[in-house]
Amino acid sequence: MLNLHEAVKDREGYIDPSVFTDEDLYRLEMSKIFQKTWLYVGHESSIPKAGSYILNYMGENEVIVIRDPNSRLRVFLNRCPHRGNKLCLFDQGLQKGFTCSFHGWRFDTEGRLNGVADSNSYADTLKPERLGLKEVPRVSSYGGLIFASWDDEISSLDGYLGDIRWYLDRLLLKAFLGGIEVLPGRGKYLMPTNWKMMADNFMHDGTHVPITHTSFFQAVQKTQETKGIGWFGGNLFDSALNVLTISPTGVPHACGFFEFLGDTRADSSAQVQPILDRTMAERLGPEAVQWLDDRTKRLKEFVKEDKSMVLGSANWTIFPNLSFIMSPSALRANGIIQWHPRGAKMLEAWQWTAVEKDAPDVVKRFAASLLASDQAPAGMITIDDTENFDRMARNVGSSTIEERPFDYSMPGMDKQQFLEKFRQAGIDVGALPGSLEPLFTEEMARAYYGYYRELMAESR
Repeated sequence: MLNLHEAVKDREGYIDPSVFTDEDLYRLEMSKIFQKTWLYVGHESSIPKAGSYILNYMGENEVIVIRDPNSRLRVFLNRCPHRGNKLCLFDQGLQKGFTCSFHGWRFDTEGRLNGVADSNSYADTLKPERLGLKEVPRVSSYGGLIFASWDDEISSLDGYLGDIRWYLDRLLLKAFLGGIEVLPGRGKYLMPTNWKMMADNFMHDGTHVPITHTSFFQAVQKTQETKGIGWFGGNLFDSALNVLTISPTGVPHACGFFEFLGDTRADSSAQVQPILDRTMAERLGPEAVQWLDDRTKRLKEFVKEDKSMVLGSANWTIFPNLSFIMSPSALRANGIIQWHPRGAKMLEAWQWTAVEKDAPDVVKRFAASLLASDQAPAGMITIDDTENFDRMARNVGSSTIEERPFDYSMPGMDKQQFLEKFRQAGIDVGALPGSLEPLFTEEMARAYYGYYRELMAESR
């Protein structure tokens, strides 16, 4: 098997391409990564009452995420213990229990076996208490985001997330604006690449954005000029930075393209985006305008108490395979994305749409449409990325010549020099948790692969 101490030299910034193609390594990841970390399995708004459920994956294992009769969050392996048949066949729904389509074994929403067809044939030998559904031992929720872990000894979810919670509270969950809800349904698409490649792309890669997605930004600019619709306003590449947080348990998470409400520069998103949002709200009608005005007041009240003056962000990754895509606009939905492994050279992306719960329906629909136009299965951004990763997949691991290591060594410009322009704009960057990094750097990816190597080397 690949020697990870040689293949992953995170401090030097060199990663052997075999890390993304080796089948033996992939199989080891299923136990070392996907059974030893907290994995996102859904949002509480998707299962609002007892008996409501959704399906998701933890690595390659499909699970049922459900509220039991006491509204407790439970996660079960979607597998009948009799012969291993898939038990629940639908992505989401409301059930009092589940019946296997093979032999008719029945289970309640607490995972207990409560019925067997032709039970007399077992002559009292069946032990129902031993034949319930396999339950994931650790389930926890943060701000409505539900996580689960197969590792009974893992740290608390709060300890696992660490300081990234500070950014989640302000940029995604936004309880001070009424919180979020996840709309029904999800987009799914395959990408011919290793799951880690997209996780690390959202962890740090601002460098590709103005190059790969040039046509997208041109289209947004044209739409802004002709229709007054613009959901990425201002000089994003000068008004944003990256944040790397390392949790108390050593887990790296990252928040990219982080921007500030208090940025006084004329071309910053803080100055440009509110004007664009107002124009879009006026096109949607009085209800949208009233909501935006109320939202702005609530945001200003929050800022009085919280001097961080946060505005927005773009790409995130919470280790190992959960990402978010956001925008500084109040009128664009946020995307919650999971990179599900489907072999060493394939992933399946699942994407949900998160909107502000207090927004009127006209805003929610419009916000969802903006997200669908860019970072979504048929969106302009996703298509750009898929083409690049398809070409990479065809190159990497297909040659008989010795591969050179991938270069992740970019340090970024001098950090103090980079942060000085934010200080000059009146932003107290010292008040922010985590390590503040230049927009174009690969420091976050180096942290990602360093922790990945540690997990893969653990003996337990």
